[in-house]
Amino acid sequence: MKLTAAGKADRATLVGRFMTPLALLLGGAGLVWAELPVGVLSVCVGLLLFGAVFNLGFPRLLGEDSLDAVGRHVNIRLYLNLLVNTLLVYFLMPAFEPVWLILALTPIATAVYGSLKQTAANAAIVSVIVMGLAVLDPENVLKDWCEAAARVAFVLLISFMIHGLAQRPLPRTAGD
Repeated sequence: MKLTAAGKADRATLVGRFMTPLALLLGGAGLVWAELPVGVLSVCVGLLLFGAVFNLGFPRLLGEDSLDAVGRHVNIRLYLNLLVNTLLVYFLMPAFEPVWLILALTPIATAVYGSLKQTAANAAIVSVIVMGLAVLDPENVLKDWCEAAARVAFVLLISFMIHGLAQRPLPRTAGD
């Protein structure tokens, strides 16, 4: 199913409406539990605030842009969020492991309004990041590697499932 510029903008707005609060919840909970040096804590708070303002204001930027412009804007949003989320996970995951879920938001968002190829690429990028973060922890044991592998499987499978669902037409109900 090929999306129009308006369809992509609508889906980007929908993703932002639900994913931004989830990211803020996960990041905020991580901040509560993390005992970080003041400088790192300030960076994390700044990243969360930037993410909130950027993602809540982003849909207004799309307006009536062409499909090419919408695609560029969506990609900028996607990869900037991925960078911010990777930094948050790096700093907060030792204190609050569920924060890793914000990394899954990139391929999930792509699955909603992107192609299968884009979804697979972003799921692969996030999988590499998840494994890379595991490599950075020298204290990881077999259990930790199994958890990282389970995270990768989750990212891949949920992304492909959501993409498959997003490609199906919505069923019509009697009230439509």
